[in-house]
Amino acid sequence: MNRRAYLTAATVSTSALIAGCSQVEELASNVGEETTLGDTVSFGNIDITVTDSMTTGKITLNGNEKTAPSNGIYALFEVEAHNTDVTERDVPYVSIPEYETLEKEEDVIYFNDINDIRVYGSGEGGHFPDLDWQEEMQVNTGYELGANGEQLETYPAGRSRPSIDADSTITGWGVGVIDTGATPELRINFGGKSETWKTDD
Repeated sequence: MNRRAYLTAATVSTSALIAGCSQVEELASNVGEETTLGDTVSFGNIDITVTDSMTTGKITLNGNEKTAPSNGIYALFEVEAHNTDVTERDVPYVSIPEYETLEKEEDVIYFNDINDIRVYGSGEGGHFPDLDWQEEMQVNTGYELGANGEQLETYPAGRSRPSIDADSTITGWGVGVIDTGATPELRINFGGKSETWKTDD
C-alpha cells in the first residue's frame, strides 16, 4: 500500500471510530431515562403532566370512607392535561367500568370505552377501589375523591372522553389500589401512545 492510500484508510478508520463513539455516547445517555413526576409528555395535541402523587390507607369516594385491603394501599396521582391545539380536543379520561383495560383485545366485546389512565405498582396493574352496586351506579359518570381529610379535585371519569377548549387545561386526581410496598406508577394510553410516570416511593 502506498503512503497516500495508507493515510486515506487511516483517516476513514479514525472517522468511523469517532462516529461510532458518538453513537455509543448517545445511546448511553439515553439508557436509564424514565418519565417521573413533573415531566410533560405530548400525546398529539394534548400535553400531559403528572404533577404529584401520594399513598394512603384510607380515602373517601362520594363521601363514603374506604379502607385499603390489609395487603394493599391506595396510590393517588394528580394529572394535568393541556390542549395545545387551536380547536377543541378530547383528552384522556378514567373509565371505571373498564379501568383495567388500556388496550382492546381481539374478539372481545366492550360495552364501554376502554380506559386511558391506570395506576400501577412496580409494573403490575392496579385496581379501582372496591364498590358495592349502589356505588358503581354513582361513579359511572364521575366521583368525588378525598384523602387525608381533604377533598381533592378529581380528574374526569365517566363513560366517554371529555373535550376541552383550545389552549385550556384540566387538572385532577386519580386513584388505584396497589400492593403494599410496590412503587406507585401511573400509565396513560392515548392516541396510540403509552407512557408511564414513575415515583421515587
